[in-house]
Amino acid sequence: MRKKVLFFALAVCMCMLPPMAMAQGKPCDPIGYLPWWEDFQAYPHNTTPPTEPFCWHFQGTNEPSIGSYNINGGYLTCVLDLYSTGETWAVLQNPFDTSLTVNHLQVTFSAGKSRNDASLNSDLIIGVCKNPTNPVGNFTPLDTVLAIPYCSPDTMARFTVDFAAYNDTGRYFCFLTKPLLSSGINFLAIDSIVFDFNDHCMVPHGLRVSHITDESALLQWGQYSSNHIDLEYKRLTDTGWTRVGATGRQIHLANVLMPSTSYMARIRQDCSLASNGYSDWSDTVFFTTDTVRCRMPRNLALTDVGNTYASFAWTPAGSASQWELHVFNSSFNRVFTATNNTYMVTGLSYGTNYRVAVRSMCDASNASDWTDTIMITTSNCYNVTNVTAEPSYTEATLNWAMGADMNDHWEVVWGNPGFHDGYELGRQEVEGAPHLSITGLDSATSYVAKVRSLCEDGRYSEWSSVAFTTLSGGGSQEGIAAGDGMTVAIYPNPATTATTIAVKGVEGRVNVAIIGMDGRTVRMFTKDCPVDCEMVLDVEGLAKGSYVVRLWRVAGDNNGIDITRKFFVE
Repeated sequence: MRKKVLFFALAVCMCMLPPMAMAQGKPCDPIGYLPWWEDFQAYPHNTTPPTEPFCWHFQGTNEPSIGSYNINGGYLTCVLDLYSTGETWAVLQNPFDTSLTVNHLQVTFSAGKSRNDASLNSDLIIGVCKNPTNPVGNFTPLDTVLAIPYCSPDTMARFTVDFAAYNDTGRYFCFLTKPLLSSGINFLAIDSIVFDFNDHCMVPHGLRVSHITDESALLQWGQYSSNHIDLEYKRLTDTGWTRVGATGRQIHLANVLMPSTSYMARIRQDCSLASNGYSDWSDTVFFTTDTVRCRMPRNLALTDVGNTYASFAWTPAGSASQWELHVFNSSFNRVFTATNNTYMVTGLSYGTNYRVAVRSMCDASNASDWTDTIMITTSNCYNVTNVTAEPSYTEATLNWAMGADMNDHWEVVWGNPGFHDGYELGRQEVEGAPHLSITGLDSATSYVAKVRSLCEDGRYSEWSSVAFTTLSGGGSQEGIAAGDGMTVAIYPNPATTATTIAVKGVEGRVNVAIIGMDGRTVRMFTKDCPVDCEMVLDVEGLAKGSYVVRLWRVAGDNNGIDITRKFFVE
């Protein structure tokens, strides 16, 4: 006989449940997660005819029910009433789920005799049966409570039964009551039935393998008391095991296995936190990985986006050297082929949502699965239009039309044809009016200028560009004529502290201006030149970057000139 564990106070013999317990489902769902309880509080009682408890099967002389009793002025309410003559069965119709191992479990319940009468003494036998509707002949008893004690108005006995000795295949919990007298009557009340794991560190069962690929496998098992599992696996040809720990009911061996290889695996419980050590190892399972397949790329990401384009990058997997990028929405559906792991998609619409996925193409008939899709939205910062340039000898005036959103903030860059970001000759932001005059250009030289809108939240449009060539020679401005035979040299170039401007073939006073790439004049002076002259320019006070030297003489002077040269400060 299992000893009584404790008595607990009941004002009306109400149940006390574990705070994390899980209630049964309806209708008669399997008992899958623990703790699980039945406390009968949801049933009406003292009904005529008596209420039949849901998901319980009764077999005997009288049908048990839900009842309440007057015991010396006290009440024992909402309990399982086992009032009957002769042997009586009560079988719970909720089976133990196959993810649980029955001999890893225990049951705790409250019980009491509802009348203090020796003729009503009964034994209560607790066990497991295979047939939930006819337990006779397939019932395995696990423990017996002899002569259930009388339940006083404020106490009810609490009992615990361990299932560790059970070694059969039944999955249904059973009560069997037997009166001690041949003519006796069962007069028992049962309440607060709780199923949980027992304290033994049992060998886990039910290890299974699924989702096998050429490099991965998913291993799953049932729920166990410790919730901590050691898993070991190895190739059949290896002598040593590889061990990993897991919490819960599964572990994914990802990217650690070899293609076309046979493995074996086993698990055990780690009960060390409860000072119960470790269980023995489970039965071994065997599995074989697939042959090498085309692997799905990873980490698909948006790297840049504009009004009509979007750029993407991803991490290759396996040996693929070609990929397909799928870009789609309700009105757009295209697949693009990429030969490296970056790609720019063009031809998109302003301010529009698109979904994007990528897959590896290992050969014409071997493709990976598509990655999960990502959502992108193109910008709606509209491009400027009608960019024009009006060049002179050393300057140019740029004009453009606002975009459709009437944005009035722009960025302008200019440089030599084919220049890239960071190699421009000048860059300037413009607000208000859509035009800009740039200076410091060389005559008879080709340039490209680009304009884009700068919108809120760091958004910007695509570039709109114009190419132009400055006029050759000089003199058409205010009657200035080009100087024949004149040369200008700047050295050293680039300069760090000072540079020399050497002029030959000029006689008379020359005006000199130093102009930054933002168009502002930072230095200006005059120099009298007797045919040839040199000017030393101190650059220590200038910021690093590129500058333009402009030399000119106004109209009316002998041998009028207007010429520019570029130099750099490091």
